[in-house]
Amino acid sequence: MRIRTASLICILAVFTLALTAHAQSFTFSNVATLGFNESFPIAPLALDSSGNFFGVASSVGNLGTAYEVTKTGTITDLYFFGDSTTDGDYPSPIVRDTAGNLYGTSNDGLFSNGLVFKISPTGTFTNIHNFTAADGGDPGTFPVTVDSAGNVYGVSGNGIFKLETNSTFSLPYIFCQLKNCSDGTSPNAVILDKSGNIYGTTFYGGNAGCNGCQTGDGVVFKLTTAGVETVLHTFTGGTSDGLNPFNRLRQDSKGNLYGITISGGKNNSGVLFKVPEAGGTYKILYNFCAATNCSDGHGPYGQVVLDSSGNVYGLASGNLRNGILWELTTAGKEVVLYRFPQNTTVGGLTIDSAGNLYGTYEIGATFPLIFKMTRN
Repeated sequence: MRIRTASLICILAVFTLALTAHAQSFTFSNVATLGFNESFPIAPLALDSSGNFFGVASSVGNLGTAYEVTKTGTITDLYFFGDSTTDGDYPSPIVRDTAGNLYGTSNDGLFSNGLVFKISPTGTFTNIHNFTAADGGDPGTFPVTVDSAGNVYGVSGNGIFKLETNSTFSLPYIFCQLKNCSDGTSPNAVILDKSGNIYGTTFYGGNAGCNGCQTGDGVVFKLTTAGVETVLHTFTGGTSDGLNPFNRLRQDSKGNLYGITISGGKNNSGVLFKVPEAGGTYKILYNFCAATNCSDGHGPYGQVVLDSSGNVYGLASGNLRNGILWELTTAGKEVVLYRFPQNTTVGGLTIDSAGNLYGTYEIGATFPLIFKMTRN
């Protein structure tokens, strides 16, 4: 009886592992149609625990809009950007803290170098920092990151900035300090771990033979709370590696880092990669355009997201000027979950605690929509 019971347990365990290795099943639906004020949404969206969405848009009628969409599709415009000096214009993607405040950056500002803003849950706008030339200049279009204490981190020119809750501004690291920019240059959006270490990628740099020029295919880096930078991977391009990463990383519960490059790799159509934070071998998890006519997608873009089982989700370009939503299972199998119609522009993904996926898309010149991929 014990032998039979043990055998049954082993069979069930194998069956369970086989199930988790397969792609998840999802149902596509539209949550809301955005309007004139929310046109040209800037992905990704932010989510609260109740399933409401928060986002910003370049919009047609003003210099930018911050908005909320309830899970039932009701749209509320929280703030209109209207003065390039006081509140800036054309904001970056926003993030949300646990108190419901929204944070981001926008162009222009008091010194025409950009600014960091905060919008309260009731729509009160606060300009919390105006960038100067000494701060590194323009924060670009990258989202910021907010830690549990309310400190804001992001990209400023060629450096990483930290803005504390008491308004103290600092640059923990400025890139291209090492010969030939082997530490990287032109950083992208950053993430934080629970200990406060910063991780990210740079678009250029890492080429030890560059003689000071701004070439090289980029790096993955870690920046400790003490300001010590370590290059975790140097991209080399060609058919054996990706090159020029452009989006922020994602980190799993074990500290592994995941990201994409839009080009390079075996088919020169981009890769999905994994970097062990604690050291170890860099690994390409998937080379895009591996299927006939690139039906699996090419040129992946936007941020990747992870579910609690370790499956990776993201977006790639299709051959009909459309977006493709893909999954890479823990077994290493890439599955196309949804193909958007022809001439569709799709924004970056967001995932909730239940593993449902969200994003924005526009078909031609129509108003944009928010979609949901519900896990079955």
